[in-house]
Amino acid sequence: MSPTSSGQEIVLGNIPNVHPGVESSPSQQLSFQVLSNGSETSPHVYFNTPAWPLQDQQEARLLRHFIDNVAPFFDLCDPRRHFQITIPQRTTTCPTLLNAILAASASHLCQFAQFDSLVANFYVQECLQQLLPMMGGVTGMMDENSFAAIVILRFVEELNAPMSSSRHESPRSRLLDTHILANAPTNCIEVSSVQRASYWVCMQQDIYMSFVAQQSTLAPHEFCTADRSVAQADDWTWTKRIMLHCADLLLYCFGEGEHSVGTYDALVRQCADWSTFKPASFHPIFFKEPSMLGVDIFPEVWLLNDAAAAGIQHYHLGMILLTAHNPKAPLVGPDQRQVLKLLDDEIKGHVRIICGIAKSNGTASSPSNWRTATMAISMAGDRFRGRHEQIALMNVLDTTEKKQIWPTNTIKAHIKEAWGWRSV
Repeated sequence: MSPTSSGQEIVLGNIPNVHPGVESSPSQQLSFQVLSNGSETSPHVYFNTPAWPLQDQQEARLLRHFIDNVAPFFDLCDPRRHFQITIPQRTTTCPTLLNAILAASASHLCQFAQFDSLVANFYVQECLQQLLPMMGGVTGMMDENSFAAIVILRFVEELNAPMSSSRHESPRSRLLDTHILANAPTNCIEVSSVQRASYWVCMQQDIYMSFVAQQSTLAPHEFCTADRSVAQADDWTWTKRIMLHCADLLLYCFGEGEHSVGTYDALVRQCADWSTFKPASFHPIFFKEPSMLGVDIFPEVWLLNDAAAAGIQHYHLGMILLTAHNPKAPLVGPDQRQVLKLLDDEIKGHVRIICGIAKSNGTASSPSNWRTATMAISMAGDRFRGRHEQIALMNVLDTTEKKQIWPTNTIKAHIKEAWGWRSV
């Protein structure tokens, strides 16, 4: 057995013989419903009667593990905690959601426990079999529960994707991505709260995958144009604004569109405006510069809540992109070396702050702070040449993997190679 952050133990994985809650309850039958979403309809399988209590204890433990340990990855910008509260409740009648959650939970456990990966694969296949009838066409629409299931399956891809800071073919599923795009709303105000929460998770997933793969974003973030202003708003809105700005920056840096100096200057102004007008709640409660002794190279940055931590981290991620892709940096000439060193030092400063925020605020309820730190390290970790700096970054990756249960082996292997470390 393996403990979770909630103190609960998870039994080792056994491949289920039946679909959860179907054959185990003779009185329960499946019903086909046609649910409308826009101009098209798709068949969906739902239980006529609630599936709870689950008859398989392992499945109940997996559901609990999702609620306690996996859902925080999804609810980063969601004060209503849809993936921790609302979506698990819907598994009582929606087997597609249940299978997606069980797949995500089992995949997460495979990262740190002796848990059979075939269990995760089983639930992924069960979920896909239920989704495929409504995914037959590129424009096939689906209801919000099925869309949330696709977003959860993308999390499974994130866990199992080979991540490094070298540009490569995206490991994302074209099938899932096609239906993310096909089901994108044109206005986030007109959709339900569950749909809105799912699309924001999709945005966060895409930013993560784009950073580590150094590719432009896929998510249709045009639907979020409702608010890119600097008007007064709650903390969560301010965090979403800077995340959208990161998506714009990824599109500028790695996309095929315009890369003019004018576009770059506009992006710089947007980032500066966000920093200038952000609410007072985004300022640190406490800040302490690193002592620079031993492996302590990160500042101590206490922030009020997860929204502030995520917002400031994404601001510095954006600054890494702006600095690394500055079209005004000289390519030749007597000042090139000095300018490039200044830019290099600036980038390393942003990485230190991002990692410092993770170390200062990365509790079990906010594992995304640590995952964001891995994004910064994957992008710019190779710029750190001092051995003590490299050890400090490696400690962040180790903590992310061991305590926050997020895979970092590929990133570690890549930067070790960049640093010239011998494989151990």
